[in-house]
Amino acid sequence: MTNTLIPYSFIPGTKAKAGEVNANFIALAENLQELQSDLSDRIADLSNEVSEGMEELYANCIADGVPKSNTVSNAIVSGPNGIVTNTSSIVTACAELKVLLPNGRNDDNTLKSTEYILDEEKILDLGTYGNGKYYVWLKSDGTFITCSKDNYYISISQPANFYGTAIWYSPETNVLKQYDVTTSSWVTVLAVLLCLVTKSNNIISDVSVQKPIQSITYDNLSLLSGLSMPSSRVVSVTQNSQGIYYAPASGYYKCSCVASAAGSYVSLSTDGYSAQNIAVAKNNGLTLTIPVMKGSKLIVYSYGMSSLSLSFSYAGGEK
Repeated sequence: MTNTLIPYSFIPGTKAKAGEVNANFIALAENLQELQSDLSDRIADLSNEVSEGMEELYANCIADGVPKSNTVSNAIVSGPNGIVTNTSSIVTACAELKVLLPNGRNDDNTLKSTEYILDEEKILDLGTYGNGKYYVWLKSDGTFITCSKDNYYISISQPANFYGTAIWYSPETNVLKQYDVTTSSWVTVLAVLLCLVTKSNNIISDVSVQKPIQSITYDNLSLLSGLSMPSSRVVSVTQNSQGIYYAPASGYYKCSCVASAAGSYVSLSTDGYSAQNIAVAKNNGLTLTIPVMKGSKLIVYSYGMSSLSLSFSYAGGEK
């Protein structure tokens, strides 16, 4: 029988020459080295392909911290100098404010937006407005539109029974419209909501500013894992005779106890997880921690333990 990987074959019962045996080992070593080199090259190529694919994926999904998946519209993207400021009866939109103006839907029914960046700060004087609450929008030409709080509608169907200027945003069509009292018709406008202004005693007393949208970028994905880690919010758990508890939120149960003898133990079990700790000597202090999802059932069982205490640590992402 011949083998293409080695130069020599041997017949059972016959003597093998040392040189031929060594030649076979050298041939195998060379083939293994070549295979290893080829495998390393393949792994490197695959790693590069995966890295390039991930970079392309995130480039297509996220740019400047803003999703590009056509799922966000009618929103403030960023305000490096702030969103708005106010003094007396003046509201000022800050320069370099970046927004997504709702502009209907694409052919595939995803949200369509017009990106707009305010090149310089713009001022709105509410001096002639009476006391009350007013919404303020920034238009695509850098001017403003306003309406009273009661005259802003978010609905699929066209609003009715209102008085004066009104603003209507339809989530179904992703279109913002302003009611023109002179023509008694709704007119489409490219604008985004900036704030709700409260005016009392003829001056601005409060401004509730719309917050910029936030998304996880490729560089800060580690924030997600941090949200699942234990937080500093820890509460004691009152024990019951059944040893059964239900997690108030996603987090971690921690059990601490003292062994009365060698072989004493404590166990924690929940949906898909279990943990056990056994004492090797009397007075051993034992601690167990187990992760849980909100609403999960925890079962605590112990044998030969004293001074047992139970606490719950909320995960970082829980309120």
